[in-house]
Formats: sequence, C-alpha cells, structure tokens
Amino acid sequence: MKKKYLNKYVYAAVFAIGLFYNPIANANYSVSEKQNICKKLKTNSEIQLGQIFQISKTGKIPNGKTFGCIIGWPDMRGNSGLTQLLSVLWKGKTFENTTDTLTNNILGLGLIQAQVYNGASVFDGQPAIILDYSQQMKPFSMVRDEIREVKDGIYIGRAYIQTSSGNILAAHFALIQ
Repeated sequence: MKKKYLNKYVYAAVFAIGLFYNPIANANYSVSEKQNICKKLKTNSEIQLGQIFQISKTGKIPNGKTFGCIIGWPDMRGNSGLTQLLSVLWKGKTFENTTDTLTNNILGLGLIQAQVYNGASVFDGQPAIILDYSQQMKPFSMVRDEIREVKDGIYIGRAYIQTSSGNILAAHFALIQ
C-alpha cells in the first residue's frame, strides 16, 4: 500500500516537472504557451489533478490579470460541452493585491468579486490561496476556489460548492500570468 501511495506522488512530481520545465524561469507566457499549458493539464485524470494540486506550493498571490481555463470536472466524463461553453464565457481572473480581491473575467467584463487570502485547503488541510465568494449574492456566495502555484505564474485550482452537507468539488481550473 505504501508503494502505491508513493507512486502517485512520484507520478505527479514527474508530470509537473516535465510539463512546466523551462530552463529560463519566466512568468511572461505567450497566449499560445498558455493555451498549450491548459491543453496539457486537460490530459490528466481527476486523481492526477488532485495529486498535482497536493504537491504544489502555496506560492505568492497573483497580481493583475490571469489567463484561465477549465481543465477538468469531478467525474471527468460527459462534460466537454460544458467545458467548451465555460471556456467561451470565462477567461480568467484579475487580482488586485492592494484590496485582497479579484474579479472574474467573463465575456471581457470584470464580474463576480471574491476576497483573496491564505488559508487551509478543503482538499488536504494544507496551505492554499483561498478565493472566497461568500460575500456575493447567491448562487456565487456558495463558491470557494483554492489555488496553488505549480511553477512561477502557473496555478492549479479547485472550485468547490459549499452546501449544508459539506464542500463538493465542482471543477478543476488553471490560472496563468
């Protein structure tokens, strides 16, 4: 059992290093590089995305505009149409570090604001950057996103819906500066 547990971390580490290895550390990715990163992340299973999230560091809170993409769903089946629709609507988030807030970039507009802070992840209890929508009107007030930095300027995220019976994973996403 220990060997299987260790293997998932080895796989996630090797994948993350292979995916994001760049001898020139640079957070200024071109649009095509951002799209390729998203495409590569979409090839992972739900378990692999969880493993990558788990081994990633909290990192620094992004500042400014980020490119965003939906990279997976909890059951990873039958959601390609929804992914395509959300990809047309949602383009990422813009972080404002002076106010510890962000807005989602939807159809080119800054909509749906959230508070941004460091806190414990719902997923594993370890530190993460929390994107808290609880001050918004419903249904957005039920959303909580968590992100961790995989590599400079590349974040992997988990979106949760908060219900009376607990947090439900709604989607996996990526943000790239």
